[in-house]
Amino acid sequence: MDDFVRHNLGADVFERLIEPFCSGVYAGDPSKLGIKAAFGKVWPPEETGGSIIAGTITTIQESGKKKSQTAEGSMSENFASLLD
Repeated sequence: MDDFVRHNLGADVFERLIEPFCSGVYAGDPSKLGIKAAFGKVWPPEETGGSIIAGTITTIQESGKKKSQTAEGSMSENFASLLD
């Protein structure tokens, strides 16, 4: 986790936010914790998008497309059931 946070967010973020948070929540040394184990939802967007922000934007866009397709399908089905 140490390398991941320092590389993506900087040393200050690690020392002032992540280190105290992980010490309190996981009662352990954050430099020994794995990013996948501690923050599993952060890893896939960073891996697929090349950065945390780019990956998150891509994930949001993909989930928005899936939701709109699902909503349209269910709406037309609901209207059809009203007419029957």
